[in-house]
Amino acid sequence: MFSIQDWPVIIGVIMVFITYAINRIIKLKMFDEIRRRLVSEELYENISQ
Repeated sequence: MFSIQDWPVIIGVIMVFITYAINRIIKLKMFDEIRRRLVSEELYENISQ
C-alpha cells in the first residue's frame, strides 16, 4: 500500500491538517468570545445610560 518513504509525507500532511483544524477552532472560539464581550459591553452601556 505505502512504501516506507511515503510515511513521513503522509504523517506530515496529517499533522498540517490537524494543526490547521485546531487553529480554525481556536480562532472561531476566540471570535465568538470577543463578539459576545462586545455585545455585553454594548448592552451594559445602553442599560447604564
